[in-house]
Amino acid sequence: MPITPLILKASIVILVSAILQASTGFGFSILSTPFLLSFFPARDAIQISLLFTLLISLGMLRSTYSEIDKVLLKRLSWSSIVGIPCGIVVFWLISLIWIKWLLAVAILGSTLFLVLQRQIARSRRKDVIAGFLSGLLTTSVGVPGPPLLIYMTGSSMDKAIVRSTTLTFYIVVYSVGIISEWVTGGFTAHLLATTIFLLPSMFLGIWIGKYVFLRFTPVVFRRTQLAILLFTGLYLLFSILSSTFAAAA
Repeated sequence: MPITPLILKASIVILVSAILQASTGFGFSILSTPFLLSFFPARDAIQISLLFTLLISLGMLRSTYSEIDKVLLKRLSWSSIVGIPCGIVVFWLISLIWIKWLLAVAILGSTLFLVLQRQIARSRRKDVIAGFLSGLLTTSVGVPGPPLLIYMTGSSMDKAIVRSTTLTFYIVVYSVGIISEWVTGGFTAHLLATTIFLLPSMFLGIWIGKYVFLRFTPVVFRRTQLAILLFTGLYLLFSILSSTFAAAA
């Protein structure tokens, strides 16, 4: 596959998103999906996000396993599996513009919640709700992160537990999501070739992200989350409005 401007742009997005994912446990799908939706068809963009987030989580499992909250992980996992088929139905029923609006609302809503510093008392029911919403968003817009980010940050969980539990949860939810995508339509040869071509950017991002994580204080960790969400949400909103005005003109 030749190195085109599109591939170069996608490589930069994958690199930066992988750094954020490896350093915070969040960030890859939240940051990459809005940009990938600008580069690729909606289904391809979501599938690329699914594949890369799964690969990053698998690559970091060994170094994060000991810090996982296993009770929370179990609840998130089974409830997300219930939400995944619901997300597939949502994806097939709504148009690309509504997918973008749904994503923008989820991201900017997460940002507002974190800015207001609302506290959430953890419970079994809330664990399940967070998992279900993450599963639904995985296959509808390719971004399971906002419900987890709101819940875990609002619960004031330790950054190491947040990172480890989230990365391991992604192995579950993205594996099921990928299987669901395969059953309902599969992956094109071009998409798989594009994914392979972008792998070096992902590996470099993981290496940098591990280094960055060791230097995060809790305050910097939270501010990074806010910056990721705000930048991505505003970019997506700008993209939606620009497309709308262009179509009207």
